[in-house]
Amino acid sequence: DHGTCINHEMLPCDDKRSNTWFCGRYCKEIFLGLHSHVGIENIIDNGLSWTILKCCSDGRRLHSARKIAHMTECNTKLAVALTLLEECFIRMVDPRTGVDMIPHVLYNKGSNFARLDYQGFYTVILEKGDEILCVASIRLHGTKAAELPFIATCVDYRRKGMCRRLLDIIEKMLRSFHVEMLVLSAIPELVNTWVSGFGFKPIKDDERKQLRNVNLMLFPGTSLLTKRLDGNITTKPEKEEGTHNVSGLTNGKCLPDGKANEHLELRDLELPEELNNEVAMNGSLRTLKREFSPAAWFNSTKLAVGEV
Repeated sequence: DHGTCINHEMLPCDDKRSNTWFCGRYCKEIFLGLHSHVGIENIIDNGLSWTILKCCSDGRRLHSARKIAHMTECNTKLAVALTLLEECFIRMVDPRTGVDMIPHVLYNKGSNFARLDYQGFYTVILEKGDEILCVASIRLHGTKAAELPFIATCVDYRRKGMCRRLLDIIEKMLRSFHVEMLVLSAIPELVNTWVSGFGFKPIKDDERKQLRNVNLMLFPGTSLLTKRLDGNITTKPEKEEGTHNVSGLTNGKCLPDGKANEHLELRDLELPEELNNEVAMNGSLRTLKREFSPAAWFNSTKLAVGEV
């Protein structure tokens, strides 16, 4: 949805065979950066890697065996990612249309109804060998915001910081695209986990106004949380009793006493050689790794709070 930036210059995609047009330079960079990264494995450390996935259902547009194999591998991993999400989340069916939302998001299905149009979604996975450890669904709304409706970790790797690793990768990538904030919905039981453990905050009135024309996935009974990625902090959090400053945490947040924390340095995000030279990275971004109990928007009857 380019309605928020339609007044900017209109730029064509570099591929002359494409009918894709962009409302400005940043929208073009976002599309090129994500699209050219789909299916490419990015090695981190300790046998871990991450990959961006997007469903490609039109095999007629593929003109080589390599591209067909690439599509097949992406779709196979998406099927595994879907299984993981369906194990962690209750089934979410749109009451008006009967659409099962989770598979539609994973397979980025389109719709004539804006609230059910999921074509802009990408899936990001964290793997160890051939095993998918963690899955996240993201959708970017230009540079204004990115939403994260689903994130889940497989049972054997919960409480091991895998969700933290994947979220750090996603945030680094979003910052490189100049995205201002990350948005998610959280059930009441997990709001504190996202706020104290991951740096999210309840959405502010001015942020809500900024997002009023953005087509976000919203769930009943949840709270909308945001995390600034552009460095703009409107209020400085007060230091609470029983907390201590963490060395290296530049935004001044504190962690509760007793929480383990560990400094790790992720490999700088590298886009593939195929990426258009226009896509500029914002230099090297360092992230702080902390061992928490990552959690997401889960049905507490299926997963105990904090078990992800």
